[in-house]
Amino acid sequence: MKKQYILIKNNAYSCYLLLDNRDFDYYTNVQIQLDDRTQSLMLYNDNLLYLKNIIKQCHKFGIEELSVVLDENNVGILSNEYYRSIYENEKSNSVLLDDNGYWIGEKYRIFSHNQYETWLYKYQGDIILKVTPVYMGFEQEGYFNSYIRFQKTYKDIFRERISLTQLKSAGETILGIYREARFN
Repeated sequence: MKKQYILIKNNAYSCYLLLDNRDFDYYTNVQIQLDDRTQSLMLYNDNLLYLKNIIKQCHKFGIEELSVVLDENNVGILSNEYYRSIYENEKSNSVLLDDNGYWIGEKYRIFSHNQYETWLYKYQGDIILKVTPVYMGFEQEGYFNSYIRFQKTYKDIFRERISLTQLKSAGETILGIYREARFN
């Protein structure tokens, strides 16, 4: 039986965790779903242990301020451009890499699932939760024209401010579920 745990709920959107709680442990698959007035998005679909590790990383390093060299409106498109540069095995002038050769924006991504990426960062004094689309056609022959159309019609899927209290509460709920799994 699927059980729903509310992570965040307000007038604009709700975010909740789903799991089969009959006989769950660390490796039980859990989903995080985000619903707003117009859509329902599956943000995460992986095991509880991996989710716990993501939460612990957020606790350890905190929520970082978005780098001034990244345009907040283009985080998602820059991520797709980074994927394109990897696929084509060539450097993109619009994608800044760190000393290890990774795109500098990756540290703000908390989830990547199917067609969406979920981002968490500070921007102009607010904590931002953002969901952006991922171009899925690089493996197709002649993808270039469809990628150009994707870029031209690109827009963020979801962007809202989130309070530190909401974020901490969601993290504690997830860690509580993890502790419960330890004793099952």
